[in-house]
Amino acid sequence: MFLVSVFIIAAARHFLCFLEFDILDEYLEDITREEPTLILPVTCTSWLDLNDYTERRYAAENILRLLQIEP
Repeated sequence: MFLVSVFIIAAARHFLCFLEFDILDEYLEDITREEPTLILPVTCTSWLDLNDYTERRYAAENILRLLQIEP
């Protein structure tokens, strides 16, 4: 069963990428065991170059979607 998604924006100089971690009930139960076996699912974008107009626009649109604001 799904519990929560955590979004992280990672930045380095003029590059950034978006990461989404899906934290499941099963994962939370698993990490409390002596020998956990599950992997935390993560989805990420490619690194976006903010010097490039198209990639900068893509980054801005993704941030707006995360905030649920219409561009």
